[in-house]
Amino acid sequence: MVQAKQQWKELKAGYQQRVEAIEGAVPCVLAQLEKGQHLAQRLKEALARYEAQRHEAEKKARDARERRQKEQSHSPLFPAPAPCADVRGTVLELQHSYSQLAPLLTEIQALQTRFPIDWQPQERRLRFLQPSAVWTLAPPQETPSLRDWLEYLSTLDI
Repeated sequence: MVQAKQQWKELKAGYQQRVEAIEGAVPCVLAQLEKGQHLAQRLKEALARYEAQRHEAEKKARDARERRQKEQSHSPLFPAPAPCADVRGTVLELQHSYSQLAPLLTEIQALQTRFPIDWQPQERRLRFLQPSAVWTLAPPQETPSLRDWLEYLSTLDI
């Protein structure tokens, strides 16, 4: 019986030591758990912000793509594509139309560095900007040239 009491006391002492060790570790574990929960909450918020930004960027890209397609479909510089059975013929036609536009666009870019102008390709109009007036021109296809128009307008004292 004495031996049983001794074993009981040893078991009780071992149990008490483990209880004290657990009780000592609980505040540290609770602090780490709270810190982990706080970090998880911050990560969820960051993920939500990222998702919102991603959706916003996708929406802006989609809107820009639709706007560009709409502008191109209504632009006289980029006529609506006809149904193409002959891809080679369509490509050649596009190359020809772009090659006709290239000199005009090159001249406009060169003139924009010399004169205060604003080219509006959708309307095929040129706006000549001066401090006191704004001229909107639709230059004729024959003479005078665009350069002649701009040089004449820049000499006017308006």
